[in-house]
Amino acid sequence: MADTSLITTNGQRTEQHTPYVAYGTTGLKQFGGRIAEEYLRAWKSGQKVKTIQEMQSDAVIAASLLVYEMLIRQVSWDFEAAGPDNVAQEHAAFAREVWFQDHQTAWTNVVSEILTMLSWGFAPLQMVLKRRSGENRDPDLHSQFSDRRIGIGQLFLHGQETVDHWFIDTAHGGRLEGFEQMDLYGGGRYAIAIDRLLLFRTRVVKGNPEGGASILRGAYLPWYHKKNYDVLQGIGIERDTAGLHVIRVPKVIMEDTGHVAIYDAYKKMAVNLRNDEQAGLVLPSDRDDQGHLYYDVERLGGVGAASRIDIGKAIEQKNLEILLAMMTDVLIVGHEKIGSFALASSKTSLLSTALGSILDIITEGINRQGMPRLWRVNGFPTETMPHMIHGDVEYQSLEEVANFILRLSQAGFQVDDLEPEVRRRTGFPLRVEERV
Repeated sequence: MADTSLITTNGQRTEQHTPYVAYGTTGLKQFGGRIAEEYLRAWKSGQKVKTIQEMQSDAVIAASLLVYEMLIRQVSWDFEAAGPDNVAQEHAAFAREVWFQDHQTAWTNVVSEILTMLSWGFAPLQMVLKRRSGENRDPDLHSQFSDRRIGIGQLFLHGQETVDHWFIDTAHGGRLEGFEQMDLYGGGRYAIAIDRLLLFRTRVVKGNPEGGASILRGAYLPWYHKKNYDVLQGIGIERDTAGLHVIRVPKVIMEDTGHVAIYDAYKKMAVNLRNDEQAGLVLPSDRDDQGHLYYDVERLGGVGAASRIDIGKAIEQKNLEILLAMMTDVLIVGHEKIGSFALASSKTSLLSTALGSILDIITEGINRQGMPRLWRVNGFPTETMPHMIHGDVEYQSLEEVANFILRLSQAGFQVDDLEPEVRRRTGFPLRVEERV
């Protein structure tokens, strides 16, 4: 008899359900496959695309995202064999060929597309298979190998802004079945099944297919305020440089309804007067009985006019908050004598830890989604399936490595087997027999 669990509602027994079938839902807020977990209007489905694209153009955010990408792109990648036997080793070599050599896009560029999940919270890449049948004029079919095994023809990103809604089976615990893509330019719609996808997410809560953990989300409020401060600063600089212009006109111009058009023209002139196409004015030279000009222009304030609020300082503070939210404040350590070497070292280590977690997300996505599918279509036994591993983002200094090995040697530790790893970490070339 199958194991069952008693279900009660308001203290009353209702029915029993097997624990081998999902019952209930995750509680994910979604309507028709559109995720509604966010409470800020700017981050809801209708505005999210515009918000992210605008934030990505900010200099501080763009620099932070570039740091993430450049540091991760230089990391080494490999496949670790499932065992020491020849079959496991040969299958590890096959995995390297498939993922790193024999598809249309360079692996580093695939990594860049995966890293779009940092801004969006998720990155859906389609994994298109091909049979390795050697040379072919069709780039989708061409292969460097001719063993007739199934490899990968393409790995490409479905732009997050084109994801219209998700297919979620709420009857089975929120099982994700795929999404519908809306081609913004061609006008077509495509239903993409989950078994064609590698779905990378920065975080998974309640089964949210969009991850819900964009690193831009925490930086949104300081970025929003900074954007407004930038506008005010530009206006302030212009006003401080050009001053505030006052145009004096006869009282009759302001009071007589017959002079409304003239009055409006002078008002626009006062607002728009600056050192560009409005640099010059032509005014009547008529004077009243006391010799005063009927029309006159005066500039109040001018260059260097003092402000009680330092907007530049406020913008710097918001930049710092953005960097803190994105864990990239190490970029300003030393800038304007901020921080020390020791502080920079600790902050770099913290950033490296965050980058290591992102690398783990990538390798886990390949190992849990991509590799099982590849092994199934080739009919390989599961026990020979290798798993992807990644190198370190940050390497120890040569002095630290040398001192560590010296201490191990003095303690009687056999260090001969460490030579290949030492060569990798120090950047020295591997011995010929160690190269893969």
